[in-house]
Amino acid sequence: MEIYFFTIFFLIFFSAVEINLKDVKGSGVILNTLKFLSFVMLVMQMGLRWETGTDWIPYLNHYENFRNEQRWIGYNNQLELGYDFFAHFFYKYVYGYSIFLFTNALIFYLLIFKALDFFSKYFFITLLVFYCLFMGNLGTNRQLLALGLGLYALTFLYKKQYIYYFLLIFIGYFFHATSLIFIFFFFINREFKGYLLLTLVLASIAIGYSSIPIYIFGFAGGISQDVSKKAEMYVKAAENETAVLSIFGLLKRLLFLFLFYITRDKLQEKIPQYNFIFNGYFLGILFYFIFSRSLLVMISRGSLYFNAMEPILIGFILLLVEDRKKRMILLIPLVIIALIDFNQSIGAYKDLFDPYKGIFYNVNYRRFIY
Repeated sequence: MEIYFFTIFFLIFFSAVEINLKDVKGSGVILNTLKFLSFVMLVMQMGLRWETGTDWIPYLNHYENFRNEQRWIGYNNQLELGYDFFAHFFYKYVYGYSIFLFTNALIFYLLIFKALDFFSKYFFITLLVFYCLFMGNLGTNRQLLALGLGLYALTFLYKKQYIYYFLLIFIGYFFHATSLIFIFFFFINREFKGYLLLTLVLASIAIGYSSIPIYIFGFAGGISQDVSKKAEMYVKAAENETAVLSIFGLLKRLLFLFLFYITRDKLQEKIPQYNFIFNGYFLGILFYFIFSRSLLVMISRGSLYFNAMEPILIGFILLLVEDRKKRMILLIPLVIIALIDFNQSIGAYKDLFDPYKGIFYNVNYRRFIY
């Protein structure tokens, strides 16, 4: 775990530096340097891993199987076409899987840094929470790329540059079909009254207790052959699902929803993007309740994109206090939340993450892969 704790320690330290230097004349160079160091650290950790994270075997096999087949359309081990083309191109012209993973990490964090830098007010605490919250997704190559493309697309949506917004979502679809969920954000850049939010929560709970979510997926199967396969897979998985949702996760969502709502007016005065991000997080709450009793896989897959609003909102909380010393004190509970998120994130497959194994680190460690 030392690699992860090393990363968390430095992100905490960088967060403290940012709190003390933000808006101080001449601090831009220092903060940009820390962003660059963070970028290099995270890209190396994600890109130089080996047998670390989920889905290691399926993705490695998908890449190595190009050895026996030169086509990427109609590929026997086919995934989404965009990812197939991306992997095939690298296998044919570069070959090394580690270089492919490193390029994945480079693209992913480039998109994430661009998006977080645009929306966040305190970049490093946002990045820390993001890192801890999504560590358990390390290894889901396609969806992480779709997440990065989608979050970057939101910067264009907010700026009303709709062509780039839809183009990036379209590209993301060819890496993971669930990226179409980002289309929901098109309709939420406005303020919704409290009574409407409460009505939607109650309605989502009611829908969650019904069979409507299964019917929705049955209907979605008619969109395309690829979506049909995904829908069928999720519905079959739901028939055998025995997973129990985290009580901590539920309570944290409800607590944060209440906190982010009661501070909405105050933060909206300081942050023009606040309603946009808050509504995205609220959509995730609805998503959670709708699928919590029928399609748990959608909680982990579909809600991924909405969960990305949480680190941004947590960074906004620091703006509730004006004094730097108070912000430093407020940083402590936010760090504790991030650490709990980290433990929750990797908890289901902790043995796939601990210890961290890379091409230059713990190379002799033998991990049981599944």
